[in-house]
Amino acid sequence: MDGDPRPSLVIEREKGLEAFWSSFKNRRLTTDTWRGGREAAGVGSSLGVSPDLDGDCIEELLVAAKGVARDFLIAVPDPKNASGNLTIPRGLVWAIEPATGRVLRAWHGTGPFDRFGACMLAIDDIDGDGVCDLVISSPGAHEGRGRIECFSGRDGLRLRVYDGLEPGAEFGASLALLEDIDGDGLRDLAAGAPLGRGLEDRAGCVLVVSSRDGKLLANLPGPQAGCRFGHALDAAVDLSGDGVCDLVIGAPAFTPGIDEVGAGLVMVISPIDGFVIGVIEGRWSSQALGRAVAGMPSFDAGPWNQIAVASGGFGKDDRSRGMFQCFRAPDFPLTHDRDEPPSCGCEDTQFGASMAVLDDLDGDGHDDVAIGAPGHEDCDDPHGLACVFYSPGGSKERRRHRSNFRDCEWVRPGGFGASIVRLPDLDADGTDEYAIGAADEFLSSRGGLQVFCGSSGWPLLQVLGQQLTLP
Repeated sequence: MDGDPRPSLVIEREKGLEAFWSSFKNRRLTTDTWRGGREAAGVGSSLGVSPDLDGDCIEELLVAAKGVARDFLIAVPDPKNASGNLTIPRGLVWAIEPATGRVLRAWHGTGPFDRFGACMLAIDDIDGDGVCDLVISSPGAHEGRGRIECFSGRDGLRLRVYDGLEPGAEFGASLALLEDIDGDGLRDLAAGAPLGRGLEDRAGCVLVVSSRDGKLLANLPGPQAGCRFGHALDAAVDLSGDGVCDLVIGAPAFTPGIDEVGAGLVMVISPIDGFVIGVIEGRWSSQALGRAVAGMPSFDAGPWNQIAVASGGFGKDDRSRGMFQCFRAPDFPLTHDRDEPPSCGCEDTQFGASMAVLDDLDGDGHDDVAIGAPGHEDCDDPHGLACVFYSPGGSKERRRHRSNFRDCEWVRPGGFGASIVRLPDLDADGTDEYAIGAADEFLSSRGGLQVFCGSSGWPLLQVLGQQLTLP
């Protein structure tokens, strides 16, 4: 450390911390390093639905956490030892009963910073045991190449592992279940790699892979460096009229022109032949069109389906301005446009961090949409927000959910709305329920989730991070 003007004690202390992190990275920590228990951190960062695991004919709720929080004590050349709370950022996933919160099964990631549980999907029965299986992605695994793992719906064992091809590509940052592309009788997968190689370096791409063996079936390249093509995916409805569900891809950092930097883009592509069906571009700088996308039936009961799109950026006045918009096939004109609720003094509400198409909640015959804004601030209530947008002409105004965790020491302010998922009808009232996760950017936050009644909006279940046992 010749020439370093800092006191030698500071230098030695930093060397001690560097040694600690080095040993952590190489997995050589001893039990003497840790003190106290372990608890999950960032529970609710992602939500999904798995096949029925306990035989009650009801799909289970998949809950992801960002890591494990532990107290640590480091011996360094200093009269005062370094101690505190450290979160090991290795992802965790639980399958729980959505009605009771009972844990049925749990999995953990394979290494630090893997983001295990970023996306979770139920898929067809790939091992032939008569039970549908599930996939869980880890876009930060394997030097950022990304990884998708298939697990048995019967016993939870790992069946397949599909690794990304490029370091830093974040393969698996988004997932969508497609039609059977390769004719093997199983529906296949589309996986976004928003930092992969497209038409330009780091433009992003979407890889279509066989769910049976992981064989690459198609590589759909992003159009522009840094546009994050593949940040969001959906393949729920037919948008071209050929009877096949099409692939909707979001690229929220796309720049259409010099005056629209970061305006964003949404592209509709046929998964069968890669034909581009439609392109929707953002209209102003930092709009971030395509932060979240979803296909759904049209609000006007017409023959064509539509795309629901969340823009999570800034408006022309440089204030945070999230938008919920709908574009109807086949030409994709704008048919529906609503701003997010006003936020008090927040630079970025993260509107569109999550989005889910829900059941018909207001009884007008059309599905509704829920969008999360985990950074939303309502005056002195910076806990996040989730909005349910009813269809145009519906009998009710939009429904808003705010966190009920605000008085809980285990959940920091902010983060409510980080994830949303539609659930089955749990109370037999004819309307499906939904769950909302609360996990903010603080890894030390324990997080949690709440299940809401679809018909009334009242909470049915609350699960806190410290209630979940580590796998």
